[in-house]
Amino acid sequence: MNRHASCGLVAAVLALTALGPCGCGNKTCTRDTDCKMPRICLAGECQPMHAGDAVTDVELDGDVQADDASPDEIETPVDPRPDEPVDSPDTEGEAPHDIEPEDVEEEELPPATTIWSEDFSGGAARWQVQNGSWAATGGEYVQSSNNSFAESWVPPGEPPPPFGDFAAEVTVVATSTDTTVTRASLGLIFRVQEIASNHYYLCGIDFNSNELVLVKYNQDVAPGYEDLCTAADLDPALEIETYYKLQVVATGSTLTCRWLSEDIAEVQIVASDDMYAEGSIGLFANKAAGRFDNIFVYDHRPPEWPTAVRRESCL
Repeated sequence: MNRHASCGLVAAVLALTALGPCGCGNKTCTRDTDCKMPRICLAGECQPMHAGDAVTDVELDGDVQADDASPDEIETPVDPRPDEPVDSPDTEGEAPHDIEPEDVEEEELPPATTIWSEDFSGGAARWQVQNGSWAATGGEYVQSSNNSFAESWVPPGEPPPPFGDFAAEVTVVATSTDTTVTRASLGLIFRVQEIASNHYYLCGIDFNSNELVLVKYNQDVAPGYEDLCTAADLDPALEIETYYKLQVVATGSTLTCRWLSEDIAEVQIVASDDMYAEGSIGLFANKAAGRFDNIFVYDHRPPEWPTAVRRESCL
């Protein structure tokens, strides 16, 4: 082999080596996988791959998806601690269904209408004394004896007509009591049937026993009365020469008696009795002298009457 032939053979071998393993630098292609690495498909031909060239048609196995998000952009969900409850947007702030208010007051009432009243500014001409020492003095109705069982009432037609369902209130103050007896009380009598035979209900405060009492009087049956409900140990304790207010609500057979001190409804008691469905109104004093004023009768309980601090039921 001459020198020139030898050089030509070497040049041919070097050219084939530069082409790489496929030996076909201009092989036609349609995608990168038609070429053997490190060549890629450029302009329909397999060409050497340079730094910066990207493979764009590599197929991924299965359901693996490419994630373009950078580590800083990925938010890691934070689970609440097991001991920290999570509120649902629809129920946040709602109490469980089985929790009820501890003490629910009566339903909201419309304004009440005054159907009868007495302030004794014009005397006590409408009143009939059954027993005791009664007189209208200084704009009040005064029962001056503390050694008797005293009653005074307004007979039906004087007016008013008999009251069935209603609410009433009166202001009372005891001026003296007989401390030798068990009971010394002042009160409001209502649904009076007949004053002479003591057929009525009474809501009163007893200064000797420091009680609020709801009583049915019926002289036909011994001992002549029945305690329907009693609240003992009134606080503040009852005192003479102190103004209090008594309130009554009668609705069907449900009877409510309330005691207020300084416009605070301290105690309320409630009982049920259906003996007297309606009747007139009056005042009562037993072994106590006192003064009465500002009697109001309403068609129902006024909504402005305060909720009682202490409430007891004898239903």
